Amino acid sequence: KDAASVTGIVLTKIDSTIKPGAIVPIFLKFKIPILFLGTGEGVDDIETFNPRDFVDSLISPFFS
Repeated sequence: KDAASVTGIVLTKIDSTIKPGAIVPIFLKFKIPILFLGTGEGVDDIETFNPRDFVDSLISPFFS
């Protein structure tokens, strides 16, 4: 973080490799905002990270 002056994180492979719950520890470790998520293999599969939508997607299966 200090050597490269990183200002944000783009996480890819959310659809296949990274489990959604892994995002929280990444944020807590680096204290850098998550800006975008890659949710598929296509160029159009990158979306702006919205923390509220992300948490809703994690917990909504338990309440529907």
